Amino acid sequence: MRTVEVIGHGSLPFITSVTSGYAASMGIDIPLRVVASFTDKAGEIEFIIKGEWDRDTKLINQVRKAFLHRYLSKVKGKGIQIEIDSKIPPGIGLKSGAAVSVYAVLAATQLLELSFSENDIIHHALNISKAVGGLYSASLDGIYASLKGGVVYTDNMGGRVISWYTGVPDTYVIIGYRNTSRVDLISRMREIRRYGELFKKIFDVGQKGGHLKAATLNGILFSILGNLDYETLVETLTEGAVAACIAGTGPSICIFVRESDLNKFSELLREKGYKTLVTRPTARGYSFKVMEE
Repeated sequence: MRTVEVIGHGSLPFITSVTSGYAASMGIDIPLRVVASFTDKAGEIEFIIKGEWDRDTKLINQVRKAFLHRYLSKVKGKGIQIEIDSKIPPGIGLKSGAAVSVYAVLAATQLLELSFSENDIIHHALNISKAVGGLYSASLDGIYASLKGGVVYTDNMGGRVISWYTGVPDTYVIIGYRNTSRVDLISRMREIRRYGELFKKIFDVGQKGGHLKAATLNGILFSILGNLDYETLVETLTEGAVAACIAGTGPSICIFVRESDLNKFSELLREKGYKTLVTRPTARGYSFKVMEE
């Protein structure tokens, strides 16, 4: 039986599209592995979930319904099994669901030997995102950065990639996350969007190459307007962090630091009640291999 293994990674959305419609993400080296294989159970689709990612029934059902059922019918007498092993923590602003959907589609595409381009695969992943409650283009930046690595700037409302940088900041990233209520942020969203033009100016700074400057400016402004942990964000900068931002709409704080400062800033975040995860930006895209038994 044919088996396909796809190795990928997550992304850090450091400018969120909810402010102006424009967004930016960078690839981060948090691994994600998807294995797709044929089974003898004709027409059946099975998912095996491992790692940090929760079993998101809505998303899994949409991958099954909108993609796998549609194309598995081209292969007679076989079923398909998708094994997902993601180390990307869910619910902390890192778009784990977007990464899972695009890599599940990619693995199935290779297994079924479909003649899809990368843009086709991104399109299918965006349709899945829309079907589980997002806008069609809401996860474009995260999907693109997760799939291809580097730093990407997108017009999410227009559904287009504006610029893509294959180089990434030569730093470590400490992601600090904790359980917080999102009710207050939702109530403030209308107020936040009043500053859309200012967020767009920050976006322009980034897409001209000032990635970390834009990440920091966006993080400070968004944390103030969204009543997030502005004090901790500013404290890390005062203590010498290279940059600091909010992941998407939070609740994570992401600190860009030198290797020599990893312990210092990890301890600072833990003292503030955050759990921490250390990673690095990555310019690497996905890889896959096909095995025939």
